[in-house]
Amino acid sequence: MVNYTHHLVKPESDLEMQSNKTAEDIILKSALTLKEDMSIVEACDLLANHGLSGAPVTTSTGKLIGFLSEKDCLKYLLDMKYYNNEGGIVGDFMSRTLMTIHKNETLLYITELFMKNHFQMYPVVDEDGIFLGVVTRKRLFNELNRLNQTSW
Repeated sequence: MVNYTHHLVKPESDLEMQSNKTAEDIILKSALTLKEDMSIVEACDLLANHGLSGAPVTTSTGKLIGFLSEKDCLKYLLDMKYYNNEGGIVGDFMSRTLMTIHKNETLLYITELFMKNHFQMYPVVDEDGIFLGVVTRKRLFNELNRLNQTSW
């Protein structure tokens, strides 16, 4: 008897075998970034005008230090528009606890992250925590959709 596996049966997914793509391959490098000392009013306007659900906050050297989301902006909007409080700066409202993706993470790992969490984008960083860009759920979806259906 000969041990035979049909050519249509693959022992591993396309994400593991055929595609060696990483976060660095699907990154959006032109992502909007904010500064910690920027006015929260200006930051919320930028997010709204660009149709973004959030943006990374970086230092002048490019190190990722936070993330300002729509949810964070809602806190500002509630404080300012309902309670008539002063504005403030991005650093007062941004999230400092970050979930990031290293530039060498696989598409399989990134897919699992998006499936486990409600985020629409992840900041991508290098070994030194320098912000390189973002991977969005939509961009990942489009990349995976291009893969062969039978290879999953």
